[in-house]
Amino acid sequence: MRNITDLSVSQDRMFAADVIPFRFINTESTITAIKQAFNIKEAESLADKVNFSKGEVKLNKKIKILDFLSIEPRRIWFTLVGTSKEANSFYESLRKIIIRFDQNQLFRASKPLTKIEQTVCTVTLDVDLRNVFVSKFLDYLNSSVIEKCSSKSAKAYIHGMIFYTGIFYEIKDPDLTSHNISLYPTYFTIAPRADTPIEEGRFYTMSPTDLDTHLKLIEEFEKLFKETRGQRK
Repeated sequence: MRNITDLSVSQDRMFAADVIPFRFINTESTITAIKQAFNIKEAESLADKVNFSKGEVKLNKKIKILDFLSIEPRRIWFTLVGTSKEANSFYESLRKIIIRFDQNQLFRASKPLTKIEQTVCTVTLDVDLRNVFVSKFLDYLNSSVIEKCSSKSAKAYIHGMIFYTGIFYEIKDPDLTSHNISLYPTYFTIAPRADTPIEEGRFYTMSPTDLDTHLKLIEEFEKLFKETRGQRK
């Protein structure tokens, strides 16, 4: 695994009811404070959420892109172009701003009931995704599917394959159940990078994990299905 690019981390924190001072956040003063702190270009105030986009975060003398931030009555979630550690640092900066407008003093003393993280990045792997699938499935694609997708004017062929699986959750924490919090399904994905020759071995990857765990999962995947360049067809 090498050449890691386009790295972004999403973090989603869920809180008990009334902890987030949403009515005070959804005001011109607080929205302006958040926009100025993170050089945010766009903000949208709705009845049940405040959305921010196209922002910047200065961390360790480097500018990180804040793609999106949404604050709801029980939820704070965002996507940062950076690492999990940098995403945590951004959240702490945001938290300090919210505390300034927390007249009920509940947010200051509270922690999220759950924190969900997702990592996305593009990597180079010595993997041919055809090796991930059983030969019977490949035979089915190369014979039946190709035959039925071809026509007199065009011959079909398999260009790329995607490893994509849904991840669902069974709630075990009684705290989440009692606060009526459910976890959304997500996905573990390894797919050829768009607009890139398959021979280059560039892949878009996504998992519902922090950065370190994500890279370990991708590393394990490569070890299982690794091949040398000369073996590629």
